[in-house]
Amino acid sequence: MHKITADENLKMINEWASSDKFAKYREQFKEDGYDYYLLIPQLTGIPVLLYADESQSYRNYNHPLWLYFKNGDSLEDELLPISINDNPRILAKDYKLNISDDILQDIKRFVCLNADWLKDLADCKITHTGIRYRVRPVKQAALISEMASLSTAETGLPMTIWLDHGTSPQHALRVKFRASKEQRNSDEFTSISLDGENFFNLPKKYDLKTRDIQILKKFIEANKELIQYYFTNGVDMDTFIIPRLYKVDRSGELIPPKIKFNPNSDDGVLIEQHTTNSVGIKESKLKEIIRATIREALSDRE
Repeated sequence: MHKITADENLKMINEWASSDKFAKYREQFKEDGYDYYLLIPQLTGIPVLLYADESQSYRNYNHPLWLYFKNGDSLEDELLPISINDNPRILAKDYKLNISDDILQDIKRFVCLNADWLKDLADCKITHTGIRYRVRPVKQAALISEMASLSTAETGLPMTIWLDHGTSPQHALRVKFRASKEQRNSDEFTSISLDGENFFNLPKKYDLKTRDIQILKKFIEANKELIQYYFTNGVDMDTFIIPRLYKVDRSGELIPPKIKFNPNSDDGVLIEQHTTNSVGIKESKLKEIIRATIREALSDRE
């Protein structure tokens, strides 16, 4: 496999940045995402998703070494490539930028700060296992990294959301989101209380539709107790919370979770009241009998 020199890479960067090569490339190779590793906002400090080459994709497809970034928050926003070198450039022509200039500058800063290990990852000299110890986030990471995030793929919402656990004494639990492209840092993001009634830092002009806000409020109302349970009990986001989330479909309707949630049960899992075992005893009643038996046995020992 031909090793691309720095001069060859720079030449390709200039060619791709000023031509429609990327558009043609995407038409031909729509599934190249399998060669990339997802870098989430909590890790990078940037409020958009990034994707790093981890399989020598740039060599296999003969293009400049680049980092993909999500060009916006919605499901429809596509990926754009930005070169990994001392002067990062977007390697596409005639594109519409759906993120703020400040976020773009943060992405460029991130590339410059992390270029060495990004190159090593692309060349398979390192694996993604230890990346979190190598990443140098941009400044805003200090706030975002403290919050759990849920992507559009995980919720069906038209925006990424962050669960703000209210470490500040001034407010309780809230859901954070980016209502405007001009909100470049996490402390500028818009927040909504879990009761869905109060908004904080909501700009007069924002990019989301009124319908998007209503869908978000519906999502929060359906998942309010689950979100509270997450912060109270410290359960795992991926294995416990996400499977129990009410999600929304493209029409904005709620999709019931496969695993139902009950905050009153010991483990948060709802046992259907109509379910019975082979001898006709309701499972909820059987569970009470078992617990009472265990308590009685323990008291006898004492």
